[in-house]
Amino acid sequence: MKMNHWTMGIAAMAMAMMTLTACGKDKAAGDNAAGEHAGHDKAAAAKPGAAAKTAAAKPGAAEAKGGGQATAARTALEGYEGVRKGLAADDYAATKAAAAKLAAGGSALAASAKTIAAAAELEAARAAFGPLAKAALTLAKAHPSAVKGGQAYLCPMAKGYQKWLQLDADMANPYMGKRMLKCGTKEAMTP
Repeated sequence: MKMNHWTMGIAAMAMAMMTLTACGKDKAAGDNAAGEHAGHDKAAAAKPGAAAKTAAAKPGAAEAKGGGQATAARTALEGYEGVRKGLAADDYAATKAAAAKLAAGGSALAASAKTIAAAAELEAARAAFGPLAKAALTLAKAHPSAVKGGQAYLCPMAKGYQKWLQLDADMANPYMGKRMLKCGTKEAMTP
């Protein structure tokens, strides 16, 4: 169905009026005492797309509302960290076990972790680490509170994706393992 700007404007105004009217009734009736409309921006409701802009303009605003999401992100990143540590220590069994656990968790990192869990040897797991590291950095960027104390690094010697996220302070390169454990430079926390 084609809609012109005038029709979309009227539809947006109608939605805004319904929202404002409904919110006003809840408040008048005392139903809002529990704070179900806390942080509700009536002015933003009158402008299509304004709520998304408001949330984007306030760093951490989405994070504050999604505390459970930040916790889930931290849990997923801790699972990722088990994979990274296993690779850095050249420990194939620990790498596979951590990847299998992460893959079973159903997080945003699960698909990349499945590839590592299915790897037949340490070097194959290491070669498959790049997509997992990129997914972890993407998750970290979306939930900065989930990576407090974390750092991103880059290994110029790695093939393919060269960055990784590390939650602890002692740099340990998962792409090179023990042969070049301290190869890497600090990078911005971006994928």
